[in-house]
Amino acid sequence: MTSKSRSTAPITTAMVGLLLLVLSACSAPAAESGGGRGLDDRATLPKANTEVQNAAISLAELNAPPAPGATRVLMPSLGIDMPVEPHGLDAEQLMSLPVSPFRAGWYKFSPGPASDEGATVIAAHVDSLAEGVGPFAQLRRAEVGAAVSVVDAAGVRHEYRVVSVERISKAEVPLDRVFRKDGEPVVVLVTCGGEFDRQADSYKDNYIVTAEKVS
Repeated sequence: MTSKSRSTAPITTAMVGLLLLVLSACSAPAAESGGGRGLDDRATLPKANTEVQNAAISLAELNAPPAPGATRVLMPSLGIDMPVEPHGLDAEQLMSLPVSPFRAGWYKFSPGPASDEGATVIAAHVDSLAEGVGPFAQLRRAEVGAAVSVVDAAGVRHEYRVVSVERISKAEVPLDRVFRKDGEPVVVLVTCGGEFDRQADSYKDNYIVTAEKVS
């Protein structure tokens, strides 16, 4: 597999309608994680429908001053305590992520944890050849009611409780729900899992943990 850059692509008018079309929360590319078996399982999701377009980010929002982003995510019941950094889209319109599975990415066009509405999206690779299995691999063991904490760039700690744990085929991920910008404030944690398709070098599913804000 050839090496691929995961840098964030510039956000342009043409890309606004594409911001919610892809979800990348899987293993790091083999060329960036020591070579060997390819684990680049980013998923290109279905083309925009009306619901996704309604959830897309407007140009005005893109130009607005950013709210404090997520800098750390903790889930004590699963031993998760990870630094979080802001990420957008790469040149292929896929959500970029830290190469290491021991660092998570906050989708910087989703609401920040201080927001009083919408979904704060945090994703991470499940593993890499160089570093092995990362903390988000434990999301498959999450239970309803478990505590999740997110610290923002202002140093404020936001508390959540898990309300759902889902394993969903990548082709069926409900983008309008995962990336929503209105409604009750939640944090959505995402990684890959399920069966590994060696031909596609990709896990077939996403694990999606949604937690509602309690403080």
